[in-house]
Amino acid sequence: MNGSLRSLLRLSAPLVPLLIAAPLVVFRAVTQAITYDEAYTYNFLLAGPIGQIFVYYNPNNHLLFSILAEASVAALGVSELSLRVPTLAAAGLFFWTAVRLSRLLTDDPWTQLLAVSLLVLNPFVLDFFVAARGYGLGLAFLAFATYVSARIAMDEGRPHPRRYLLASIALALSVCSNLTFAFPGTGLALVSIAIWLQPAPHRDRLGVRARTLAIWFVAPGLSICAALLVAPLQQARREQFTLGVDRLTETVRSLVEPSLQHHHNAWTGSTMVTQATEWTTRAGLPLIVLVAVVAAGAAVVRRRPVPRDASDPVLPDPSLPVLIGATLALTLLLVVGAHVTQGIPYPIGRTGLYFIFLVTLSLLSLVAASQHGGRTARRLSRLGLTLLALVAGQYIAELNVTHFHTWRYDAGTRDLFRIVEQQARSTGRPVRLVAHPLYEPTLLFYRALDRTDAVDIVISDRPPTSAFDFLLVPGGYDVPAALGRSDARYVHPVSGAVLIKR
Repeated sequence: MNGSLRSLLRLSAPLVPLLIAAPLVVFRAVTQAITYDEAYTYNFLLAGPIGQIFVYYNPNNHLLFSILAEASVAALGVSELSLRVPTLAAAGLFFWTAVRLSRLLTDDPWTQLLAVSLLVLNPFVLDFFVAARGYGLGLAFLAFATYVSARIAMDEGRPHPRRYLLASIALALSVCSNLTFAFPGTGLALVSIAIWLQPAPHRDRLGVRARTLAIWFVAPGLSICAALLVAPLQQARREQFTLGVDRLTETVRSLVEPSLQHHHNAWTGSTMVTQATEWTTRAGLPLIVLVAVVAAGAAVVRRRPVPRDASDPVLPDPSLPVLIGATLALTLLLVVGAHVTQGIPYPIGRTGLYFIFLVTLSLLSLVAASQHGGRTARRLSRLGLTLLALVAGQYIAELNVTHFHTWRYDAGTRDLFRIVEQQARSTGRPVRLVAHPLYEPTLLFYRALDRTDAVDIVISDRPPTSAFDFLLVPGGYDVPAALGRSDARYVHPVSGAVLIKR
């Protein structure tokens, strides 16, 4: 009976976080209003000829996502949900992969439960498994490629070529989902090749393995990237690659704060949480470097553990810790190298989303490996698990169904537009809405979605000087006193946007 319960626990424990994450992303995809970037993608890419997706470069054109969203909208019609169907599919792949990775890390069900919680319940990461953007797709394919690559590395025999092909396709699709994933994709590919070429029992000779990798891993991925990306990249301009920051510490801050204080701009968190966020931000970069150095060293001295006799427990395979840690190290070097040599800014927020995955999985792999060490290592492992459990708890506390951290300003645009639309319908005459440029794509999307000509939208970043019926501005916008004496003022409780009725 105890054995059966233990088996059931091992089977079910990693699935528990999915009971929270899966319904949450579906509910948010259905109910949350469209955002600036999502609406821009539809208005200026999907609503036009499909061919422009393949030849027109714009940082907002996340190519693979644009292709899938075009198909989804064609099949289901235009709505928030139809635009987000590809992202929901990416969420399903990522959730499945997170469970599989947790089982590669350890046999302990409680550590597996924690691992999946940290991977899938980060509120900032979940934003991009809802929003109609390519970041979720890129992260899902990167995670899947990591899992397949680790399985190949753990196989001491002769891996079937289709596994190499699967990893190659996943990496290529990750890069085609969003170009920011070229850094971790390149890092994972190079580290995987280095590990796969190491000698092991029952494997082919080095020359044979190298040819197999060239045919089944290198060539397919490069071919897919070339077929999808060459044409649009030929139209790209250097100034289109300027989103980012000048210091890696700002990259760390842009990832830590929305993960631990997703509601920071609306509700002041406790002093303890604020201090923890600040400490984590300061320690983030040294921690990343430390983990990367440890993993790189482990890659150099990598040895496969062998149990002393049949009664000894079989130690976990080191392939995943080495693979993910070395990938983190190489990705960091590639990002720094691109900044130093080409002037490419360091990633910020969503453009560095892959760092959250790589750092989280690296820490989990080190903690899991320490569980099989000496007394000191086991104590450090328990300490690490406790700290990571606190982080997972904070993730859960920060989950929401009202807004995206990156586009919080758009959380109320749909509701405020429909107040204006209702006014036009009730009076039977068109109304003029003057709006700040921040709301242009979203307002145009909802006007097209509702098929109404009753709202005349005028975009201006200055107070209106001509007649208008409504004014829509961000919270904190300096509204002239003359406009402040209006009939009504609506302030959205989440976005803070202000709608003034004259």
